[in-house]
Amino acid sequence: MLPAAGSAKAAPALPDRECGWCEGTGMVVEASVSGACSRCEGAGILPWHPLVLERWAAVWASPMACEFLDADVHGLFVLADLWDLYWRGDKDRAAEIRLQEQRFGLSSLDRRRLQWEVEKVEQAQRRRPAASVPLPKRPTKDPRAFLKAVK
Repeated sequence: MLPAAGSAKAAPALPDRECGWCEGTGMVVEASVSGACSRCEGAGILPWHPLVLERWAAVWASPMACEFLDADVHGLFVLADLWDLYWRGDKDRAAEIRLQEQRFGLSSLDRRRLQWEVEKVEQAQRRRPAASVPLPKRPTKDPRAFLKAVK
């Protein structure tokens, strides 16, 4: 059973990644007129795509994060790197992302396979009052009274 409020764990910082394009030097001959690397903008460290940063925060704030062990963090780093490649145009990574996300219960189907339930659903079912649908009030007059048979 996963807590509905999510995890109290703080999201670990995503690691710095050395730019493979300029090999960390920040300078590439063919990159741009200025000579600075177009991927890391001369910093030598690749920035994370904004959607990866958003997804990383969401994963660590989710109910599933309470199940992550310290040993899982490195697998999540790999997943973040795959997300980054995907959002930068490498759409061939989608299948691998799907497989890696399964390991961490990041979709409703994956949580079912792992036999994880979010507590909120169960609590809502317990709190829900017994179904009592009020019956509609009977009209005093039959609304069909004005209908006549036509030949």
